[in-house]
Amino acid sequence: MIVKENDISLLKNIFNEYKDNYHPYISEFTNIYTYAVENKIVGFLVFDIMYEKCEIIDIYVSENYRRKGIARLLLLEIEKDYSLENITLEVSSNNKSAIGLYEKLSYRKVAIRKNYYKDSDAILMLKEIR
Repeated sequence: MIVKENDISLLKNIFNEYKDNYHPYISEFTNIYTYAVENKIVGFLVFDIMYEKCEIIDIYVSENYRRKGIARLLLLEIEKDYSLENITLEVSSNNKSAIGLYEKLSYRKVAIRKNYYKDSDAILMLKEIR
């Protein structure tokens, strides 16, 4: 079940699983979608909406719930809820499974950001909606 909520405190437990001391920057443009199974948050999507553009800030699904379509559902929900021109995101060049998912959802690689992450480059991906 997808829950649309902007209260970052609801994500405390899953953020602890995701990264120690992880706190995304939250602005007036930030939205948070979570995915819950039996009232337990097992995935989240943090994104900014600015006019007709969306930037994915972060997406995460707990390890035991991966490959069940949760990330896909969260990403597609944005397109249902907003009238967008495009969606952008950055992904580690090492994260082949995420890149594969994004490509299946019609995102395309548009740039490389060298040494963006500690251990890899980032791939900037874009999905044009209209």
